[in-house]
Amino acid sequence: MNLLAWWDKAIEGTSIGTLIIFIEECLLYSKENNVSQIDIALNYTVHTAKKLDNSSFWISNIDNEDACINFLRQIKKIKNIYLFKDQDSYQLNKIKFNDTHLHWPITQRLNKSNVYDSTLYVKNLWIKNNEIEKIEFKLRYTNKINKILKKYVNNQLIIAVHLKNIKTINEEISISLANQKVWFEFLKYESDNSNTLFLLIGEDNVSEEITKLPNVIIARNMIETNFCSNV
Repeated sequence: MNLLAWWDKAIEGTSIGTLIIFIEECLLYSKENNVSQIDIALNYTVHTAKKLDNSSFWISNIDNEDACINFLRQIKKIKNIYLFKDQDSYQLNKIKFNDTHLHWPITQRLNKSNVYDSTLYVKNLWIKNNEIEKIEFKLRYTNKINKILKKYVNNQLIIAVHLKNIKTINEEISISLANQKVWFEFLKYESDNSNTLFLLIGEDNVSEEITKLPNVIIARNMIETNFCSNV
């Protein structure tokens, strides 16, 4: 049995972070149900992929179509990427996969504000499986990433850090933000006392006193286009 997982970028609140959490959900659900491969279903209307014909859905098999598609294509466990004409088309046609696929998510993924919600789902799967599944990428992709990193890193240890700094839909400060003052003190100490580098990931607003530290590398500055926003 395979898994058909629906990812709708049109829903408010989706991002590169929520997509990675979604992939982790798929891996955990697949392990729990002995799934052999994961197929991803996408809403064509919010991607730059070329529509091949007038079908309700089709398989994406063209390289460099879209940042999100390219990213998903590099994950080892993912086999096929299906593009559905829109959300209604997916709801109408997903029954055609019932004999060969399980479906994920099982329930609608919106909170009370109609924003994409994921945290509790993956948390429950973690508890159920008692472990985290590692997201593995194809060798070609990891080699490409390592080649980019070598332009910034010699033989130092490099640690990825996400300093969350966002606001809620009502522009109220979230309760789980990173304390940037404390992080600055820590990173400054590391800069003075170790050779470790820190790769700052995410699209959050981070203070200049942190971003200008010599041991801090900004991930979004390492590529020409704004990859995270396009995923």
